Amino acid sequence: MQQSNQVSSLESYLRTITAKGRVSHAYLLESPSPDMGLAIAQKFAQMLLCDTGDGCGTCKNCKMVQSFSHPDLQTVQPPEDKKQISVAQVRDVVSESYVKPYMGTRKVILFRDGAAMTVQAQNALLKVLEEPPGDVVFLILCGNHMNLLETIRSRTTLLQLQQMQPSSGDIALEEEERDRLFDLAQKLSGGNLTDCYSVADYFGVRDRKNRKEKKTLALSFQYLLSVFRELLLIKLGCGDLVHGSSALLENVAGSTSMEQIIRVMEQLALGMRRLERNVQYDLLIMSLLYGCIDDK
Repeated sequence: MQQSNQVSSLESYLRTITAKGRVSHAYLLESPSPDMGLAIAQKFAQMLLCDTGDGCGTCKNCKMVQSFSHPDLQTVQPPEDKKQISVAQVRDVVSESYVKPYMGTRKVILFRDGAAMTVQAQNALLKVLEEPPGDVVFLILCGNHMNLLETIRSRTTLLQLQQMQPSSGDIALEEEERDRLFDLAQKLSGGNLTDCYSVADYFGVRDRKNRKEKKTLALSFQYLLSVFRELLLIKLGCGDLVHGSSALLENVAGSTSMEQIIRVMEQLALGMRRLERNVQYDLLIMSLLYGCIDDK
């Protein structure tokens, strides 16, 4: 997979969610190159703060982001004489996050190396990630997301440059189970109530003997999320980045709207976070499925 193709695909994804108004409150951007990760974060910040909303690169807001002089773009990094981001720095960031934007409708807070935060600093950041202000987007750069606390990872959306999406073929499930889950993915892609109820039956909402253990449920969510990430890449015209792409996968992508793909991805990611928090089983499944329904 070529690095330039990954960057282009990731930027297309960020532009799509920005245009659709489906930006999450916090992103964890993992990149093998700090400079490349920073460049992508800067481009995303342009999209978020741009006059036209697409990161035009020519408006006043974009030019200020390019020079890191925009008042609504705050960068966080260790002081020159230190190697770590302190808890005091993060507490200042948390306080600043509740101040209204100075120029537009959003603020962007960029951590140039999330792994540089001390454990105490990461715990301080958790408070605002759990109940984030509606007009702030956190961008946290890192070389390896596993170097951050699990509680940070579970409250952010992971974007990986080296391998933007786990291949559905890499997830440890039996072939028969993959086929069943792919059928469920097709049902979720339709976004209608009847199909979502059949998905609920698969997960044993009405028949307790069909309920999944936590580990199996996590693998199921991960597989479904990987399928929808592949659908998104195909929808964005980047099908060459999908390992083992099939005609069936392309047909599903062709019949599913971009909005529905993103909606399901967001609900699956949220479901995985709720699973880690041991949310009650029926509530976990039904809230996920209702969130996938297209009510138009």
